[in-house]
Amino acid sequence: MLRCLAEFLVETKRSFPSDLRAVISTSEPLTEPDRRLFREAFGAPVFNEYGCGELGTIAHECEKGGLHIHCENLLVEILSPDSGVEATGSGEVVVTELNNLAMPLIRYRLGDFAEMSLDACPCGRTLPTLRNVFGRSYDMIRNRAGQQFHGEFFMYIFEDTRRRDMGVEAFQVVQHDFDHVTVKVVTTPAFGSATEAFVRERIRAGLGQNVDVNFDVVDQIPREKSGKMRLVIGMSTPS
Repeated sequence: MLRCLAEFLVETKRSFPSDLRAVISTSEPLTEPDRRLFREAFGAPVFNEYGCGELGTIAHECEKGGLHIHCENLLVEILSPDSGVEATGSGEVVVTELNNLAMPLIRYRLGDFAEMSLDACPCGRTLPTLRNVFGRSYDMIRNRAGQQFHGEFFMYIFEDTRRRDMGVEAFQVVQHDFDHVTVKVVTTPAFGSATEAFVRERIRAGLGQNVDVNFDVVDQIPREKSGKMRLVIGMSTPS
């Protein structure tokens, strides 16, 4: 919803009709292109909030960019999806709620992927921080080598196509198996074979040179029933 409103304001050269001290985004991972768009459209700093309906706020961004975990209320662990032990890099988010006496949630698996930061935040707060929140575990693509690619990997590719005016208005990446990927695209007249070659080369550079990348030009990319936009649909998506 924020993205749609921000795009409308920018495209129509309108200003938001009220002075805002801040914009807080939630529900979907906040990408850097969206952060820049929101800052331009609303004329206010943008802060990310990470949470879920069962637990409320899990982490909130400070003025220095640190996504601070609400440790007064929650114990957050980042676990390796393969071994279930604590991960040193990115992994699955597991949360224990500390204040719910009626129905405690102990080591609750959210199905999200994130990365814990080991660095102190320059804001001076001592609450630990998450370095990244990548989104749902099934919104990630895994190649034959076991490497995982989240939405940011593809966002950077299509951000480049926008900067180069290569005719991509919206996209969705669907993985069928390790060797077959379909890219659904909403296009402008600038889209063509050069765009396809550029995107195909960038995807293969990460996933593997033998991956078959096909393009499906569509009028629009529908949102989920929840209203969220799935930029990436991995082959492990639950039915």
